[in-house]
Order: sequence, then structure tokens, then C-alpha cells
Amino acid sequence: MELMDRRTFIRGALRTAGFVSAGGVGLLLRGCTKGKEFDLLITGGTIYDGTGGPPFRADIGVSDGSVRSIGRIRASRAATIIKAEGMAISPGFIDVHDHTAESLLVNPRAESAVRQGVTTLVSGNCGESPFPLTEGALERERQALLEEYGLEADWRDINGFLGRLDEAGAALNFATFVGHGTVRAAAMGFGNRPAAAPELERMKELVGEAMAGGALGLSSG
Repeated sequence: MELMDRRTFIRGALRTAGFVSAGGVGLLLRGCTKGKEFDLLITGGTIYDGTGGPPFRADIGVSDGSVRSIGRIRASRAATIIKAEGMAISPGFIDVHDHTAESLLVNPRAESAVRQGVTTLVSGNCGESPFPLTEGALERERQALLEEYGLEADWRDINGFLGRLDEAGAALNFATFVGHGTVRAAAMGFGNRPAAAPELERMKELVGEAMAGGALGLSSG
């Protein structure tokens, strides 16, 4: 069997169903894959399954990126083994208040989140999202991202942004709200005044487009 290094383990672990080791990285061994029932077997860890029940020790068998079995599993049934004795195992955590949307395009590995056990980020909070962008807002966003990250902003709506995220190959799951402040700026700029009726209608259209594209809802702040 071949001993894998830490970085290779992290890349491989991201392909599982979001189970992470909270106590560090265990010994990972890889053997012959032919005729194996499981792609990955995590053995001997203490499982916190998120139901509120007491933790328990068990093995976890993973195939095709999904957990297929939890219990006592023979090592001979798996192609790759993580020995997780003395470590905690849980479903991946969901960070429901995150502001890293654009930075995922710069650092799609998101190791600062992954190493804490986070496998899903929810962004677009506090009334701010990376979309929708009108011509003026797009230019401001482009300039800001170029100065801060050296990143070219070439999207206008949620579909364009999520497309860029797919191209970058983000290492974790991503969900987003559409920000009220961003919508307002796209419809009427940054003027400190009540919105006119046509501007309100435009805001409704922009929110509807974002929701149709997969936004979770509208955030304010």
C-alpha cells in the first residue's frame, strides 16, 4: 500500500460525501482498486452524525462520492483506507453567513474553510452580492477586484457568476442570496432618496431573475 501525503489526502477527501476529520489527518493507505466494494474506507473514528444523538465508533464506506455503509467494515473491501482512530468524524459543516463569494474565484481550494470542516458556504449576506451588475456597477466591481485580487469581473447576473465559479472548480458547495443593496444600486445608483415607481419595478425584475437563477432569497443589511 502507498502512503499518501496530507495535501493529496485533502484533495481526495473533498470528493467524499462531506465527512471530515476534526482531529487532524489520519494515516491514509491506498491499495489495489480492482474488485473493491468501496473507493474509500474511514476506520475507527468517533462519529458525530448531527442528529443530536450520542457519538459512536464505526467505519464508513464511501463509493462514487457518497457514503454507502456505516458499521464494521473489513479493510479488504476498500481500495483506500483512512485510519481515523482518536479522531472525530462528522458531516461537513454549513457556514450560513459568509462573504467570500468573489474570493473563491481567486482561491477556489478554500482551504481556510475546508480545514475547519466547512463543506458548504452561503454567501450574498448583509444586502451585498456579486450580482446583479449594471454597466456602472460592473465597472466599479471590475476596478475593485482588479486592485484587490487581480481578478477580472466579466459577469452581470447570477448565472454568469456561478458559471465563473464552476470554471474555477471551487472545492466546496456554494449557495447565495441576492443582496438588496446590490439590487438597489443596479436599479437606481447610490442616491439617498426614495426609489421611483419604475426603479422599484426594475428591482423586482432583478430579484426575480436572481431567484430564477438559483438565489436562496433576498438579503438586507
